[in-house]
Amino acid sequence: MAYNWLKATRRGLAMLLGTLMAFTCLGGALAEDSATAGSFFDNEEINRLIDENYQEVLEKGYAELRIPLALHNIAEAQFTQNSLEAGRKLLENGFEAYIVGGCIRDFIMGTESNDIDITTNATLEQQLELFGDMLVTHTSGGRTFGGIQFPDELVDLATYQNVPAPYYGMAGVPDFDPSTNTGDSLVLDSFQRDLTMNALYYDLSNGDLVDFHGGIHDIREHILNTMVNPADELAQDARVIVRAVRFKARYGFDFSERLDSAIRERGAELLETVGRHDMLSNVSKMMDAGYSVDAWHALRDYGLLDTVYPPLIRLADDAGYADYLEAALSYMDQLREDLGENIPHTLALLAFLQPEIDRRAERSTYSVALHGVLDEQEMSFDLDDIREATEEISLLEHDMEQADTNDMADIVCDSEYFRDALALLNMKALTDEALAEQAEFWNEAAQMADEDALDAAA
Repeated sequence: MAYNWLKATRRGLAMLLGTLMAFTCLGGALAEDSATAGSFFDNEEINRLIDENYQEVLEKGYAELRIPLALHNIAEAQFTQNSLEAGRKLLENGFEAYIVGGCIRDFIMGTESNDIDITTNATLEQQLELFGDMLVTHTSGGRTFGGIQFPDELVDLATYQNVPAPYYGMAGVPDFDPSTNTGDSLVLDSFQRDLTMNALYYDLSNGDLVDFHGGIHDIREHILNTMVNPADELAQDARVIVRAVRFKARYGFDFSERLDSAIRERGAELLETVGRHDMLSNVSKMMDAGYSVDAWHALRDYGLLDTVYPPLIRLADDAGYADYLEAALSYMDQLREDLGENIPHTLALLAFLQPEIDRRAERSTYSVALHGVLDEQEMSFDLDDIREATEEISLLEHDMEQADTNDMADIVCDSEYFRDALALLNMKALTDEALAEQAEFWNEAAQMADEDALDAAA
């Protein structure tokens, strides 16, 4: 990882200036390609089953679709051996076992996935009896979930969850007991998933794909939709808003008309109810994984940018800021592509906030401006674990702008935050010609440091 980071940043500003426009144009195509279903939807019988089921979903609110293993192209070999072992143990002891969620979505779309989750009708106590010390638990949202700790992998395991209590009596929702969090059937579990494309199951007993809400149809049609009326689901769990935006950016899908309207009408208001830790988790996944440009466009287009990044209320509609952010996030997405893994969220955060920090620093000290912006940002999401690193990167980048002497180079290049500070400086220099000289100096310093490191390792 360290060597890859050196190789990625040593190319410096010149290379990225030349490729920026091409990459920006490529981003949409990549998202579209990732959303192309490939061979799964080439099967006429699968499409017939999907279309028939979808009509039932529209008429009744939900309807079970089962696509047998003989028709689809998702094989057990695509799942980890640990997840298959856990599933077999559940089945052998008389329980149901389904792999659920993101990996099923990704396999249908023809992409790889290591995010393996299992759901079962076995209670937590029964899971403990089966797996003993291998079972670890955690609590989230007042609910306790398990996981099976193998030597090389943690396989998430959850008892069927119940339909959210506010949905009780709602048209198109099956009858359920609203007094409990756990459910007693797969269909009840499906109603507490966030989006239809994530409410998909693989039956480990026979290889069937199971869908109650037209999620496979929505993947085929490149649509993001919810199980119930989006206004009701977003009010029940506002985290769905930022997750929906994330998937929109990742896959290039469109929101359903109802989901589009619900987010435009109440999205910003409802996001304010999301816990600060949950918001950080969801925003991090959105901005660190190589599609931050599209995520920014979605946040801005749906009026969510100021809610996610409160200090930007003065900048969100500024054309100069928009030009900078387009260039900066394109740089960041390219950097992620070069590294082959997610970049630090501190860098993504500063890509958004640095212009406001610089603006305030014109009327105050840099330190006061930096702390003020981060204090305001914490109104949206929790910076406890990343605040110190964020401050150090911003301060170092500021110092690199002010001085470019060889006497300082060795000290700066030895900092653990140098590569992130250099990336931030390169982002700013893309639209600020006054920083071109400093950026060139520090990219050359980084290249020399790389060469020294390689010589030392030889």
